[in-house]
Amino acid sequence: MKLIAKISAILLFFFPIHYIYAQNIDSLLIVASNMQDDSNKVNTLNDIVWKLKSADAKSADSIADISIELAKKIAFHKGLAYAYKNKATIYYYQGDYETARNIYEQSLNMFKQINDKKGIAINLRNIGNTYDQVGNTKAALDYFLRSLKIREEIGDKKGVAAVNAAIGLVYNKTGENELALKYFNTALKSYEELNNQIGIAKTNYYLSNVLYDKFQDSNIDTLITDKDTIIVRDTASLKAAEEKILKALPVFEQIGDARYIANMYEMLGLIYMNLEKNDLSLKYLKQSLEIRKQMGNKFGIANTLKNLGNYYRVNNNIEKALYYFKKALDLSEEIDAKNITVELYKNIADILHQKKQYKEAYSYLSQYIILKDNLQNEDNTKKMTQLAMQYEFDKKQRLQEEEQKRKDAIQQERLKQQKMITYFFVAGFLFMLILAFVIFKNYRNKQKINKILESKNQMLQEQKDKIEAQNRDITDSIMYAQRIQRALLPPNEFFTEKLLDYFILFRPRDIVSGDFYWATEKHDKIILAAADCTGHGVPGAFMSMLGISYLNEIVNKFNPNEGEPMRANVILNELRNAVKSSLRQTGDDDEAKDGMDMALVIIDKKSNIIQYAGAYNPLFIVRDGELIKYKADKMPVGIYIREKESFTNYELEVKENDTIYMFSDGFVDQFGGEHGKKFMVSRFKELILQIYEKPMAEQKQIFEQRLEEWMHPANKDGETYKQIDDILVIGFRV
Repeated sequence: MKLIAKISAILLFFFPIHYIYAQNIDSLLIVASNMQDDSNKVNTLNDIVWKLKSADAKSADSIADISIELAKKIAFHKGLAYAYKNKATIYYYQGDYETARNIYEQSLNMFKQINDKKGIAINLRNIGNTYDQVGNTKAALDYFLRSLKIREEIGDKKGVAAVNAAIGLVYNKTGENELALKYFNTALKSYEELNNQIGIAKTNYYLSNVLYDKFQDSNIDTLITDKDTIIVRDTASLKAAEEKILKALPVFEQIGDARYIANMYEMLGLIYMNLEKNDLSLKYLKQSLEIRKQMGNKFGIANTLKNLGNYYRVNNNIEKALYYFKKALDLSEEIDAKNITVELYKNIADILHQKKQYKEAYSYLSQYIILKDNLQNEDNTKKMTQLAMQYEFDKKQRLQEEEQKRKDAIQQERLKQQKMITYFFVAGFLFMLILAFVIFKNYRNKQKINKILESKNQMLQEQKDKIEAQNRDITDSIMYAQRIQRALLPPNEFFTEKLLDYFILFRPRDIVSGDFYWATEKHDKIILAAADCTGHGVPGAFMSMLGISYLNEIVNKFNPNEGEPMRANVILNELRNAVKSSLRQTGDDDEAKDGMDMALVIIDKKSNIIQYAGAYNPLFIVRDGELIKYKADKMPVGIYIREKESFTNYELEVKENDTIYMFSDGFVDQFGGEHGKKFMVSRFKELILQIYEKPMAEQKQIFEQRLEEWMHPANKDGETYKQIDDILVIGFRV
């Protein structure tokens, strides 16, 4: 009763029960109140969470935690797996796809442990949905196809229909509308056979998206006026999309599914915008925004804000359009929704150009071009097509193999029956003969086996001793390689003599490291580098020693009396050429793409000027409580398909008390904390701003302590996260 009272209080405080699912939830609470702490109560709580997941996230999340606590207490593994799945869906509906994915993966592992194939298939599809929402269509399709295979194996017709619809959504987003229609129509047919009205409504909504895209792609005539070129499109697809939406919408309004209601309101807003029904368009877009704000769905809010900007832009109110675009951009960058962000960069650049604010317009256009290039990975579409073709091929081959096995089994059964007749007459006579022979043979074999066992035991012991000796030799060799690598690193005396204050946090994942730091002094200038080579362990260590060797060679040949002064980007350019030449990298698809990420600075203490150039690794400077980030070039020191002719060279004036940080990605990518997430750059920045004024030696201790706490969270009851990569952080003051 205490548990039920707690649930009721949560529901009444956050969300009036009569608002949605009132009778169902009241009934479930009454049923749960009469239950003991057993598996039935966990299932009932899970039902309540599922009904509230989109309408009231706070209440649903609190009840999910209660269900998880009870399932753990009674060791109800299946109920616990479903409770985690429901909790993840709450975050998914709020647009927090990374958190949702992490919890879905926990649920997936639980279902694998109890070999629940349906639960495995559900979570594979859910994880695919999280990738689909952030634009990673390749990963999404991979998970959907794995889910579809299991659904077909277990004969889950409803699940097969749902995954076919999800695959259709992926192809819809990549512009492959014919494939999208194929999967949607397959899903719709299955839902109609099952008389599943919600499934039919969802698929009609998905089909409306394809019809809307078909309208966008249509171009039946072009009119040229005095001022503009006007594209005339066929509105038949648009009206068909409207019809699909209006058919599906009442189903979701009846069950109170806020997420789909918001989606369909937004689609109606876009349809009416293109039909020039402005009042209806604005009405539905604002209703969609309000629902998504209530749900806390940041991804959906960003998308609707973008579409409101498009509405005002179409209606020539560029100030309001710019206002909504910038609000959408702030949110899309916060949640890393790259597919929305890239469109907003372009829209804002166009409006600023229209307002003749050319400098700011150019800045947004540059960001648009860079992000668009990153997103347009030509291999994605090919790989997705290959995955689909491979799946279809595997499916056909599997059916053929099953049919052949069935035929072989029938033939074998016939042969077996024929042989049994013959064997029956011969078996009696042979049995007595064989029995006598076996008794005699066993006696002889027993003697031989005893001798063989003695010989094998001796052989196994010799092999064991040999393997242990080999392992010792390998370990000794790697330890010797570690001493060589450590010897190549700059001594602490160099930093103590040349820098005002410094620390170096160097923590290899294995015995030897793919991260390295390097420093020297040349012509009264200090050159310092922090690098992250491809791989870790022995392969990474080989690359690090190659990098150190080439850095020494490149820097030593500079002579200010015989040519250009030493520049940070020139060093990186020559290092890249040396790596490509040594590894014989020409850009072929089948060759190794080994290289290194690096931040490199040249410190001129006389002029207080620092040069910086970076390959993926940025430079942080904290000045007067503000963290300033100098971005690295998005290309490695090595072969790269879109490499620029030269790395960018920054010249920075260093002021008193400036604190400078260089680092590899090992610290920020480390998994840990309460939910097993990456540390991330944002936490790294916050940590720096908390401690930058302290002495460098104390800062190093804080970094190490924070890393240990992250990898050994207090709430995990002794559970720890392994170090996944080499870690390197350098901080110094000139």
